Amino acid sequence: TRLQGDWSSDVCSSDLDRLGIRYWPTQANFILTAPTRPDAVRRRLEADGILVRPLEGPGRIPCLRISIGSPEANRRVVAALALETP
Repeated sequence: TRLQGDWSSDVCSSDLDRLGIRYWPTQANFILTAPTRPDAVRRRLEADGILVRPLEGPGRIPCLRISIGSPEANRRVVAALALETP
């Protein structure tokens, strides 16, 4: 699944696809993703100054709503999510 809007121009959604990160398409300034360990990812992103909020996703699975912004911040988001892949 490819994201639309600014996210795909700054950080290629193929990074998320390549890592097997589950996410939902958006045209907003955030992504909704379901990392394996959402609490660990949330803490890591918050410590890095990224705005993140826990939410229930489709099927009541634990998800994170992660604000996206500058290309550098978006790279940090992908790096944090990459740490959660097997």
